[in-house]
Amino acid sequence: MTRAHLIAWRDELRRREFGGATIRHRLAALASLFEYLCEKNAVTHNPVKGVERSKTKSGEGKTPAIGDYQARDLLAAPGGDTVKSRRDRAILSTLLFHALRREELCKLKAKDLRHARKGVPHLKVSGKGGKTRYLPLHPSTNGLINDYLDAAGHGLDEAGALFRPVRNNRTGRLEAAITAEGVYRLVRRYSGELGF
Repeated sequence: MTRAHLIAWRDELRRREFGGATIRHRLAALASLFEYLCEKNAVTHNPVKGVERSKTKSGEGKTPAIGDYQARDLLAAPGGDTVKSRRDRAILSTLLFHALRREELCKLKAKDLRHARKGVPHLKVSGKGGKTRYLPLHPSTNGLINDYLDAAGHGLDEAGALFRPVRNNRTGRLEAAITAEGVYRLVRRYSGELGF
């Protein structure tokens, strides 16, 4: 296989109207294969080197973001003084101010709220790959979480989940953590009510 063969193949993919990213991925896969073959002395060179690849747009800006006013509206969406509305406000505030993944939010324990560094409250977050990080707790979020814990009554259960379902019809106990799917539905419901 020569460089000319690869250029002809790339041009054929373009003629068939494959996207630029698809063509780049396929050429990258071939480049990896030939690099491996070069390391094992099965071929003398990598013919993919030097083959021009399609330009693609950067991934920047593809994830929809919300503006400041939308964030304020989202935090205000769970109205009322019920345990559920307090929990929902605390969850939304934690997600917005600390940029946690849903899974990270679901893993939080009540004891993870009780960390301080140089007098500043921190949130202990167990992330992907077993990595632990300490995030300074936003004052508004701190207040909302403590308000929720006071209303729910499980603030002293250090080993228990920080955010729990309001009701659990299977066991009748409220010890289990809210699920990532539950957090997704919560955010979708309030953002849908607000039209974004």
